[in-house]
Amino acid sequence: MELKIGMQSAPREVVVDSTQSLDELRAALDQALLDPNGILTLDDSNGRQIMVFVHKITYIELTEGTERRIGFGSM
Repeated sequence: MELKIGMQSAPREVVVDSTQSLDELRAALDQALLDPNGILTLDDSNGRQIMVFVHKITYIELTEGTERRIGFGSM
């Protein structure tokens, strides 16, 4: 699952290729939103953990993982 997270005062979005399911991601976000200073913790496909302050999030876009095409075949 690919997540794009828009952050306040950041010119670029944070992109995470997560190993978590949609339900797991929603549960993690709901849990983090319970605390005004909550931190959303995500696991990516490379074994890293990404932590984001929820009060800085402006939007989250979720998409199913798709195969990325490289080169002239992607046009």
